[in-house]
Amino acid sequence: MNKLLQNVNLAGASLFLQILGGNQSLALPHISVPDISWVDWPAVKAAGFKVLRHKDKKPAGGCEELQQQFQCEPHEMVFVGDRYLTDVVFGNRHGMLTIRVAPLTSQGEPPTVVAARVLEDASFMGHLGTKQLGAVSLASLATSLATYVFSFLVFLTTPRVAAAHANGDSKTVNRLAAVGLWLALGTGLLVAVSLSFSAEAIVHALNPPEPEVSAYAVQYITVRSWGILAAMLGFVASGTYRGVKDTRTPLNAAIGAALTHITLTPLFILGFDWGVAGAALAATISQWVSCVMLLSLMFKRQLLHAADLLQPPRWHEVSPYLWKGAVLALRMVVTFGMVMFASAICVRAGAASQAAFEIIRQECISA
Repeated sequence: MNKLLQNVNLAGASLFLQILGGNQSLALPHISVPDISWVDWPAVKAAGFKVLRHKDKKPAGGCEELQQQFQCEPHEMVFVGDRYLTDVVFGNRHGMLTIRVAPLTSQGEPPTVVAARVLEDASFMGHLGTKQLGAVSLASLATSLATYVFSFLVFLTTPRVAAAHANGDSKTVNRLAAVGLWLALGTGLLVAVSLSFSAEAIVHALNPPEPEVSAYAVQYITVRSWGILAAMLGFVASGTYRGVKDTRTPLNAAIGAALTHITLTPLFILGFDWGVAGAALAATISQWVSCVMLLSLMFKRQLLHAADLLQPPRWHEVSPYLWKGAVLALRMVVTFGMVMFASAICVRAGAASQAAFEIIRQECISA
């Protein structure tokens, strides 16, 4: 119990919440280096700084004992540490020069400390670099266009299932769900494979000026394309649930996907250092989590039977989706095409412009 209490820093947790809602600059060091060996200690001492281990639990407490020890004011001190929310915040609160170093190792650290490091990085330093963010912006628009062109699967499935459900025809509901899933499976596989193998050609057509942006964008599209199949299957499943007046299940699946995404993104980017590929993989896995939840519950609720799913659809069952879906798909192409055009203009201005474009786009989506 004592060991557990030693790992809990209530003052640090309290200040973390205050910083998130207030002055986040307190958690930004003046200098950040890969590890402590990069600090020029002779130069630090030659500049008049003395080295002293800080015994109090940071970031709470004052620095009176430091002033007594060094006989100088806090603004004349340098505080070196490897934690944003303890070492850096403590030093910045008292006006010191702060140097943040990367941890030497995570071996032997309590799980609470490891979790706190991930949380700190995700909150303050978890952002991808400018070129990476620009590449993700460009690539995500391409994969989103390829995905939402087929969002007509939701809009066409819902009314047909609703009509059958209103008539109490569960057999037709099962068949409509199975036909939609067959269509989603075929188109999803075709689009996923095509997008994955043509990633370089797509990025080349968009013509980003920096080679690094091109390389990152290809990585993102290659990995992210395999989530398109899950999205299309999810379109049909969501349309089926809406048709039977169930909006809670798609919401729960979306929440499950969001939680998965929030958990895996910092793990893959920060914990495993997978960068852009990690961001794409986290998003792809989260889509499959939602898809599996929706499909498994369809079987459980008798909205889908294996017998119907094993029977391939006939042309007269598929053709209504194709003819009506073509009109809706064209609308999505026009809508996303305008965004893609704006993105293509931005990317030619450089990664910084594209990264800024993505931040603004995400803010507009959130609004």
